[in-house]
Amino acid sequence: MSLAIDVDKISEVLIGQEWFTVEQHSFSLDSYEFLWYPTGCRTIPKGEQAEPIILHGGGNSNICATGFSFCDLETHTLIVGPLSTIQAIRLIPIGKRKRLQREIIEGETEE
Repeated sequence: MSLAIDVDKISEVLIGQEWFTVEQHSFSLDSYEFLWYPTGCRTIPKGEQAEPIILHGGGNSNICATGFSFCDLETHTLIVGPLSTIQAIRLIPIGKRKRLQREIIEGETEE
């Protein structure tokens, strides 16, 4: 038996000691890598973008290769990290979720 989790129903994610509110349909999983886009290299023709250099590929050095990303509803920032850092998630019915998101957005416009 597995604990099937519908990522579209994830409403909050616990990372460290903080709960983050997940913007609807923004949670995803994938392997991750750390990249560097060199700038100012003399070998790159002017006007062309450099190819990224992989500084750390997912799975190297016995590090979890699966990562997560989601948009934090309150700060509108992209949160990304290794899947192993998520301590818990909260699932919420879609109808209730839409009401909560509407309340958060309406609260922002009042400030």
